Amino acid sequence: MNKKLSKWVGAYDNAKRMQQSGWSENVVLAKAQEIYSGGKNEHFNLMLEWNALRDQPRYGSHVGGNSGSSSGSKRSRENDASDSNSIR
Repeated sequence: MNKKLSKWVGAYDNAKRMQQSGWSENVVLAKAQEIYSGGKNEHFNLMLEWNALRDQPRYGSHVGGNSGSSSGSKRSRENDASDSNSIR
């Protein structure tokens, strides 16, 4: 089960990265299923389990949303640091 869930999380993350304006969650899930199956007739059949676990850090998506990471680019953080070190 763990292997299938991990594969699904990867497929879901890829689908979220591909998400375009106007895509509903159902469209993202359909795209994730397409990625998961990889052209084979393989369906992800642990959707209830994933829905129960999807907010857990181990199984949650790492794309978009508030995943606890800091926002902003490295460059803007570097600029903020250099601004505070400059002589005024």
